[in-house]
This record gives sequence, structure tokens and C-alpha cells, in this order.
Amino acid sequence: MISSREFAYDVLVNAIKHRSYINLQLKGQNHPDMPFINALIYGVMQHSLQLQHMFHPYATKKIDVEVDVICMMSGYQKHYMRQIPDYAIKAEALKLCDKYVPYAKKFVNAMLERIFESSLVVANGEDDIQGLSLETSFQPWILKMWQSHYGTQFTHQFATFSNTPSELFGFVHYDLKDKLQDYGEPIDEWAFKADKSILQHPDFLSKKVFIADIHAQKVGFNTPIKANDRILDACGAPGGKSLMMAMKVKDQADIICADIAPHRLALVEQTLKRANINSVTTQVLDATKAHEFYPPLSFDGILVDAPCSGLGVLRRKPEIKMFITPQDIDELVKTQAAILNSCAMCVKPQGWIVYSTCTLNKKENEKQIESFLSRHDDFICEHIMPFDSFSSGGDGFFMATLRKIK
Repeated sequence: MISSREFAYDVLVNAIKHRSYINLQLKGQNHPDMPFINALIYGVMQHSLQLQHMFHPYATKKIDVEVDVICMMSGYQKHYMRQIPDYAIKAEALKLCDKYVPYAKKFVNAMLERIFESSLVVANGEDDIQGLSLETSFQPWILKMWQSHYGTQFTHQFATFSNTPSELFGFVHYDLKDKLQDYGEPIDEWAFKADKSILQHPDFLSKKVFIADIHAQKVGFNTPIKANDRILDACGAPGGKSLMMAMKVKDQADIICADIAPHRLALVEQTLKRANINSVTTQVLDATKAHEFYPPLSFDGILVDAPCSGLGVLRRKPEIKMFITPQDIDELVKTQAAILNSCAMCVKPQGWIVYSTCTLNKKENEKQIESFLSRHDDFICEHIMPFDSFSSGGDGFFMATLRKIK
């Protein structure tokens, strides 16, 4: 069995080189030291800029990803896992060098001395963007964007909040609504706040209880779906919000969970079967071309849980802030608009579109809705639902309900 640090090294190198999500790499993995591995992997990703600042200024040439990861892992152990002595950190780092990058052993040894002598950078007030960038490891452009959209105080609070551990929330099958207290702290008629023991509960293992962020649940359970409606979940995988809509109407609807990736829909089908949900079927679909696949006026409602920059879910996916660029967001905005335009043709008069994202960025959220309404005078915005992450502990989400009026 490989060591815990080698395990973490493999995941981090793969994540950075291939922009692969950590949670997908870790799914189903077992190791006796999994809590340490999780803490190290997520910690390095959450604090990458802070960690790189400890040694990057002393490098005379570009640092290979493999070497960068060894140094960042060492920095995280030194400054965030304080019970680990320096000699142990160095010994483990040099073992990784011997196996993976023997040419860099001398460089790593020298950088470790810099890392051990470093102190953590803390912002000098809320206006110190450069300091906040290093303290929270957000690229300055993200912080400046948030500052212009939401203000200086919010930017400081949310950047800090995004590096805290995510909380665990769940919802139940409609048959179990009167047993919420058996699974955790009830929040509303469907949702509860849980601890990790829920992951071993028989009802979770048998797909009667589900895990989903509280704000993701508010999207799914606040769609205007009614019994017997025909609904399209246009970007549906992994299927959580299709499940929520089915639960809301006690499995009495015709819900199509669509996605462009067949392998993701296969996982949705497994969940539906185990949960004994019959009102949801799956369909491979490019949502930007929904109008080419479905006739006009096909649906009573469409949920567009759009592909987005994911800046609201960084506690769960910290690698996003390492990779995302302004150009990525510009492309996402175009895709979101294309999906909305296509789906608008498929909604019946008096039908609805719920548009949601898991990001905090007005270009993808409020301005996207404003742009849609400027192009479609047959729709109105009935309401926009705000989500307060700081009081609820939930992720950053956005939701707007659009109604077709003619």
C-alpha cells in the first residue's frame, strides 16, 4: 500500500495537470489514513497561492508540477498541520523526490528551508486585495470582480468563508418526511443538517435519504412543479434536482433528466432505480439544442441548472479557483445564454423556466437574466431567490424563476 503522502501527491498532480476534480478522484477510494489524506489534498488546493508564495520567489526557472506539489504539501503540513515536526516533513518530501523527481531533490531541500522559515500572509484590512489574495489563495481578478459586484466587506467574508469546511445537509424520500429528526437537525419539511454518521445510515445506503447542499435543495424544491406536469431538467446529471422535483409531487409527474454526458446519466439511472422513483427518465441531450430535439411548447416547466464557474462551491471544489479564468467565464456566459434561448422555445404559455447556478458572479446570474428578458418579451421574471451562505452554512447559489406570459 502506498503511503498517505504518496496518495495525496498522486491526486494533486493529476488534478493540476489534467484539471480533474478531487472529489471524483477520491470517490470510492480507501486508505487507513483517509482523514489525513483528505485534509492534505483539500488544504493544498485551498491554500495554493499562500503556499507557493513561500518558495516561488526563490526559484530561478519554472517549477515542474510534481516539484510544486511536493513543496506545497510540505508547506501545508508545516503551517496548517502544526503537530508534524520539520524533520518528518522533510524526510517524507525527499522520499517523494527519490521516487518521482530525483533531479529536483537538491532544489526541494533548499526550498524546504525557505518554507520552514516563512510566515503566513494576512491581509492588511479588507481593502488589501493583494494580501487577501495570498491569505485566501484567490486570484486577484476574482476578488476584484466580487468587490465590484457585491462590495468590499462581502468579498473579504466570502473569500474567507470559502476556505472553511463544508457542512453536510440531506433530504428525505417523501415517505419519510415525518422522520426528519431521525437523520439530523430538521431545517424545513424536507431538509436536515447531518453529521458524517448519516453516510452509514441504512436509509442513506438504500437511497431513501440523500445528500445535497441546503441551497441546491432550495432550487429543486422551489421549482413551481405540479402533479402531472411534464418537466425537462435540461442539464440534469447527477440528478439531484430531478429527484427533488419528483419528491415534491410524490412521484406524480413526467420529468426528463437530460445531460450531454451518457456516463453521467447512467449514474442517474442507478440512483432512480434504487430510490424506486418512476416519474424520472433520462435523455442524452445538448441543452443548447433542446429546441431541435423537442417540438415547440413541449413542457410545462424547464429547470436550467446551468454549467457555471462554480465560484459558490469552492469549499467542496477548491481546485476551481486555481484553474478558472475570465475567458472561461465569458465562454460559460455564452453557453448559458444559448441554453436559455433554446429552452425558451420548448416551454408552453404560462409555463416556467427556473435558471440556477452554483456561482457568485453577476455576469452569470443577474445580468444573464436581464439579457434573457431583453431578448424574450414573452417572459417575465417572477422572483429571484437570494441565498445567505453565512447564516445557513450552504453553498453560494443563484435562482431565478421566469414565467412565459404569452
